[in-house]
Amino acid sequence: MNGLTHRTAIPQSDELERLFALSPALLCIASTDAYFRRVNPAFQNKLGYTEAELLSRSFIEFVHPDDRESTLDEVRKLSTGTPAVHFENRYRHANGSYRWLLWNTAPTTKEGLLYAMAIDVTERKQADERYRKLQQESTQKFAETERRLQALANRLVLAEEEERRRIARGLHDDVGQTLLAAKLATEELERDLTADRRLLAGEVRQYLEHAIRSTRSLSFDLVSEALYDVGLGAAMQSLCERAEQQSGIEFQPPKTLPGNPIPEAARVILYRVGRELIQNIVRHSKARTAKLSLTLSHDLVRLTVQDDGCGFDAAKQQQGRDAETGFGLFSIDHQLRPIGGQLEIISAPGCGTQAVVSFPLPTKAATT
Repeated sequence: MNGLTHRTAIPQSDELERLFALSPALLCIASTDAYFRRVNPAFQNKLGYTEAELLSRSFIEFVHPDDRESTLDEVRKLSTGTPAVHFENRYRHANGSYRWLLWNTAPTTKEGLLYAMAIDVTERKQADERYRKLQQESTQKFAETERRLQALANRLVLAEEEERRRIARGLHDDVGQTLLAAKLATEELERDLTADRRLLAGEVRQYLEHAIRSTRSLSFDLVSEALYDVGLGAAMQSLCERAEQQSGIEFQPPKTLPGNPIPEAARVILYRVGRELIQNIVRHSKARTAKLSLTLSHDLVRLTVQDDGCGFDAAKQQQGRDAETGFGLFSIDHQLRPIGGQLEIISAPGCGTQAVVSFPLPTKAATT
């Protein structure tokens, strides 16, 4: 039905006409058959069409193709008497561009008319889109920066570990062998010395034996060759056995993950963190037993270390007031932070302690 004919008579007054003509908002009266009945000058000026052009065609023809279905749905709701509040769609300008319009519409079901007001929100929409793109770019840049930092952290871990291995090899192959040779030479000398000199040589031999044990212990603390020879599970088991011998605490080592899925840098960090947590148990927990578990799920590594010891006030420690346990946990947090890891402590006095270390496995790109 042509919008220029069969119009419903609309009461008018000078005041309403003046308001209708001067309003900067887009004002119109339409019908539920999707035709405009009246449009004000602002409506014409904003879209660049003449009044005759706007009234002679269904207003759906001016709507962006992607918005037509939602606009028709809104018209159907309006025809049942439901007002439209803050409805948005795009209208084609006479120059071919599209303008975003924000509508508030009140229907009169008896006459089948729609009284509508719209404001142009194109600039706001464009600003929102620019903000969204900037936010997306920022998120991508942040993710890229994080990936590079993780890659750098992994390289630093491996470089430090290589230096530790070099020093440990030097202690074992050079210092350790030199001390052993000195000990053997001292034992040889003891046979040809007088009794008083033999006593002195025995003391020297004891000093050398102590130095050899200390060198071996320092070499083990620097790096675990088992981590490279037989894997993370065996290295953690070695840590547990050593801690059990030193403290009498019964340690249950973690089960080895099949297929060795954890990259080298992550294995090194897990080994160091596990060692720190085990040392904390030995030094502070007064526990009888301790258990370690290692899991891998959805590219997230989780190491859990739990003991039945005396526990401590975890909230107090997190606030930095417990110097006795705080430094070891601070050291762990410091190691985990560059790789996006987290340390969660669950503990209370008399209730034992559970430490959960988790961090995402580095991507292939982040390990190079």
